[in-house]
Amino acid sequence: MASEEYSNKLKKLKTKTKRSAKSRPKLGIILIIIILLGVLAIGYMFYDVNNAKKEEAINQLNSAKASGIESLNKMYGNTSSPNKELYIAEISNANSINEINSILNKANNDIVFVNYKKNTIKNIKDTYGKYYQYSPTAKELVNNIESAKSKEEINALLANSNIESDAKQYYLNDILNEIDDNNNYVIKIGGTTKRMTGIQLKQYLIKLSLAKIKEFKIDSVATTSKIAIVVNSVQCGKLPLKGDNLRIFDKSNVNISIGGEVLSSYVIANDISYSESKSIQNAVKDGSGDELSSSASSSITYSLGNINGILQATAAQKLNKKQIEEKFGEYGIRLNELSDKTQIFDNNVDYVLILSVSTEDIPKLINIAPNNIYVATAR
Repeated sequence: MASEEYSNKLKKLKTKTKRSAKSRPKLGIILIIIILLGVLAIGYMFYDVNNAKKEEAINQLNSAKASGIESLNKMYGNTSSPNKELYIAEISNANSINEINSILNKANNDIVFVNYKKNTIKNIKDTYGKYYQYSPTAKELVNNIESAKSKEEINALLANSNIESDAKQYYLNDILNEIDDNNNYVIKIGGTTKRMTGIQLKQYLIKLSLAKIKEFKIDSVATTSKIAIVVNSVQCGKLPLKGDNLRIFDKSNVNISIGGEVLSSYVIANDISYSESKSIQNAVKDGSGDELSSSASSSITYSLGNINGILQATAAQKLNKKQIEEKFGEYGIRLNELSDKTQIFDNNVDYVLILSVSTEDIPKLINIAPNNIYVATAR
């Protein structure tokens, strides 16, 4: 019984051992499978994360492209440039956000250049105004600027141009053609009304800049009248000469200023008198050694009266006209020259001035008290 029981236990033990031996390979396979699954799971996880990052980068790039194209359209606005479509294509094909930003910077520089070119051309056309279409110089310059590739090239074209001078000639010729040399004109210079002859006005306009010529306006064509006034040398200084332009002021009212041109001028001559005395004394010795003295005196008196009578007598052919002209010719001019050289001023001399004055200024001139007249001469 005991041996039989032992045999049964032994059989059972062998059976368990066999089963254990058979189960070991299966466990190894299972472990390998589990490890492989884990590796696959981790690999898939990394793959999924990497794909997600790639997808996110693509999405960011596409978003940057869309934003870049939108910014590009806003930047250009109404600015027309052949480069705009090129930059849009470059952004669409860009491989990075940095590349997109670089394209946007190029576009911004292009816009600055296009606007500079546009403003430069506008300034040229504004300079010429309505005369632009008549100027070959202006049209050629604009064509060259439109073809320019850089700001430096445009600046070089402007530096070598003469648009100020060229445009000024068109404006100037238009005004000069409206001016008659034989008329008188009223214009305003620095807030002051001034009268000029047609010739004087032309000479004045030629010296003006383009900007001032554009603003120039003739107030009216002036009618003139002749008027004679008497002024003392203290009020006038030197005798004004024919052709001089005068400004007549009222000492009692600084707001009154009247322009006029000297048609002729005269010195009111008083009787002229001059006297001079001279004495000479000499001492001599005779043969005996005695000293003898002698003296002599002389005097010169020069008097010229009724000068106007002399002129009248000459006009009546009672005196030699040539001699009188030699003695009194250009008396006023010589008087001015002598005053300059000697620095002696005769404040007792009166002048008669025949002036051409705007007709509308005649009443104002007449109302100035003679003692309040002061004359400024422009030569």
